[in-house]
Amino acid sequence: QDLKYWKVFTFIVVNQLSSRTKETECHAYLCDSAANCRRMALSLGASFSVYKQKLATQGKAHNFQVELRPPDELAGEFGKDDCEA
Repeated sequence: QDLKYWKVFTFIVVNQLSSRTKETECHAYLCDSAANCRRMALSLGASFSVYKQKLATQGKAHNFQVELRPPDELAGEFGKDDCEA
């Protein structure tokens, strides 16, 4: 969930990451409310948690991160200039 525009939900997918190649995709969605936007973020985070558990039971490594702190909490870590679009 974006720090400044709380109705915007974004995520970055790293398709390929190596010493020679870096391929990423950025996805952004404009939701009808800040509450629904938060639900989207939490749902995606929950799906990664389930996937992480599945990989762990299979003994497979993973390399992904999910940030689920509320936007107002995250905003305290950034200066005003960092949050401007």
